[in-house]
Amino acid sequence: MARVSLLALLTLLPYGSGAFAEEPKVATSSTAQDEPEEVRNNFVLPGENVAEPMPDVPPPARRLGENLAEPAVPDVLNLPSPSKVRVATATTSAKQQVAEKTEQTEGPAPVVQAPRPSEETPDSSKSGAKASEEERKRLAREVQDAARASKPFLSASAEFRMLAITDETARGDRSLGYGLTAGYPVISGGVAALRLGLRERFVAEVGDSAFRFDDVRATFSYTHSVELPSFSRELSLTHYARLWLPTSRPSQANDLIVGTALESKAIIEAFENFSVGFDGLAIYRFFEYATKKGTEQFPNNRLALQALGFAEYTMFEVGDLSVSGGLDAYTIWYLGYAVGGHAAWTQDFGWDLYLSTSYGPHLTFDVSLEHGGSVLRDGIRNPIFLHRDQTELVFALSGRL
Repeated sequence: MARVSLLALLTLLPYGSGAFAEEPKVATSSTAQDEPEEVRNNFVLPGENVAEPMPDVPPPARRLGENLAEPAVPDVLNLPSPSKVRVATATTSAKQQVAEKTEQTEGPAPVVQAPRPSEETPDSSKSGAKASEEERKRLAREVQDAARASKPFLSASAEFRMLAITDETARGDRSLGYGLTAGYPVISGGVAALRLGLRERFVAEVGDSAFRFDDVRATFSYTHSVELPSFSRELSLTHYARLWLPTSRPSQANDLIVGTALESKAIIEAFENFSVGFDGLAIYRFFEYATKKGTEQFPNNRLALQALGFAEYTMFEVGDLSVSGGLDAYTIWYLGYAVGGHAAWTQDFGWDLYLSTSYGPHLTFDVSLEHGGSVLRDGIRNPIFLHRDQTELVFALSGRL
């Protein structure tokens, strides 16, 4: 099963010029931007505009294993799983040693007559056949994964977002997002990918289009594993390096030059069909101006640090069809440019509860309930875990060729 979001699921536009070596200037325009902007999949973080409801960090890779948009490609040489091969080899070797010692000291082992058909245990024969069939399917999936990892891929995604609690202006609280990703394996376990995104709003301003571009995102991911002999487990690690180009309206409105990000994800199967993991993310953005456009007191957030923990349980799996559910929780710290000689940290938090159905690596459908907001409210620490203007219901469909 390949994914990491009841979820997470273009075309360059001109942007303001600026030099990296120069100290960010302070915007002096007196006209503040007053229309809400869609910030999903863009490099504009919470607090960039007053109307922005959701955190603007790349949707964390919450699915275990591959993400169809940016897949964590397994090592093509890892066939079958090394830990299982070693266990089988060690067991076979021990049995052979015991047999050789017995034969040397006591002579050939006595021949045990095989039970007659009437003496066979039906349950044991059925369980043995079932185990053999599952092992065959597992090996077949690993062969398919390795073959797919060595080929270029193209994936597409679509998602529908709405507030979990709607009101009379429900159409303004809904949107459709579309994404197209092309990837190419450059090394064993390493993939380079480019994503283009487009978002459609249900309500558009007069004379304005309902379609908005997301930031163009280039990513390189590398996947490998580390053995944990003390726990008889294997830790799967995936690392990402990302680059954002400001093709979205929010990024251009805030004069973003370029955005960069580094991310690492660790997953381990704690029990059968139950996995847990941790995701760490660091973002640094370069702006032309230190403050938001139209203001002199609100700084642009240049640094963001995210810590996310998640757990997932596979409830049903038959052939290529699987159903899993999971929960993740995260917190994000932001650091803006220094304004008036002072740079302040702010904090957001959020959680996602999801149900995911997938058919092999080709098709995935997710339903999720997602929430994100500020830890501080009215100047005090007062996190709210459900809010009518911040808790969203999301339906996402993705496929890969």
